[in-house]
Amino acid sequence: MVGGQAVGARGLIEGVLRITDLIGNERTRTWAAPVLGAVTIGLTAYLILELPTSIPRTVGRRVRASVTRKDGGEVFVDAHATRVSKETRKVLRLASWDLRERFRGAMEERGKEVKGAEEMEKKALRAKEWFGDVGRRTGEIRAGAGLADAA
Repeated sequence: MVGGQAVGARGLIEGVLRITDLIGNERTRTWAAPVLGAVTIGLTAYLILELPTSIPRTVGRRVRASVTRKDGGEVFVDAHATRVSKETRKVLRLASWDLRERFRGAMEERGKEVKGAEEMEKKALRAKEWFGDVGRRTGEIRAGAGLADAA
């Protein structure tokens, strides 16, 4: 490898030394950026201009045939529309399930509150009846004792 005819180490080292000598020259450094910029712009323009001829026309026709139907409709658009509609339905189904669960939880909580209020109402009605009964019995006892006129 070192002395052979392939890419020898000697040739590689000489190439590196020549490049470092070029970079070491101040005049070369001042022209390096504009030359690299011009080469880059030229290569970019070349690639853009040669792109249509580099891709065979049959590839374009095959791609077009794969995304369109024979009757002119677009398979690609239909497939993606179907996929988007399925994903949308899935998201909406999850959102509606979450909303139903929240509503069910709120209804259970309100049901517990209503049940507690109804129990309290029953206790209040029993207390009202008991106090009414106590008042009636007190009146009877006062009347029996002759204290009804003294009040």
